Amino acid sequence: LGDVYKRQLEAYLVTKKYGSSAQDKAYPFRAFWDGINFTDGWRILDVIAWMPLPEPYKGEGEDAE
Repeated sequence: LGDVYKRQLEAYLVTKKYGSSAQDKAYPFRAFWDGINFTDGWRILDVIAWMPLPEPYKGEGEDAE
């Protein structure tokens, strides 16, 4: 159980479908990938599409870390 808490969460833009009919709504939002599941911080999500969030902007002269 200790290894689960040592994993680094990665932020993603995900889409989850809500409902069960052909007219269901799907919308993007921020979620985390823990290496096994996507989560919104409270529960495991049933994600249908995902992409990593872009790196934060670094202006000219800023040190890259």
